[in-house]
Amino acid sequence: MRKVLFLMLLMLAAIGGERVYGAGFNIEEINVSETTRPKPFTISHVEQQGGELRLWIESRNISEVARLLIAGGFETQSTKGEEVITVPLSLWKAVSCKNIETSYLDYSAPIPAQCQFMQIRYYLRTPLILDAGRDFGIGLNPDFLWLVEKK
Repeated sequence: MRKVLFLMLLMLAAIGGERVYGAGFNIEEINVSETTRPKPFTISHVEQQGGELRLWIESRNISEVARLLIAGGFETQSTKGEEVITVPLSLWKAVSCKNIETSYLDYSAPIPAQCQFMQIRYYLRTPLILDAGRDFGIGLNPDFLWLVEKK
């Protein structure tokens, strides 16, 4: 049933949404319903780093994003042609400090004690490389859909 809902969200993507371009990726964020529920995050940009995809996000309530991930609220799929795979998704943070190199940590990991704090940026991480013809989608049924594809 969840797969059917996710595929329906993908079909609704043709309706349109907010598109973001940059760094070799197209990002589309779609509000599928007329919800009053706030969107939990916005993808600001995407990077492929090693064997993973990093979706840098902005959120007014990052703890809600973490709660939804832990509760299994997000559905993730990658497609290429007829192939559809489910991929894991986790929340991470990049902690920039004045006195040490930037640390990339799991969301729940403590900030290094020696860090003279400057900035924390959050990203969603998945072990996926987007190549030509492969896309990646995150669904939060029934309200939101995020689609990422390589240009």
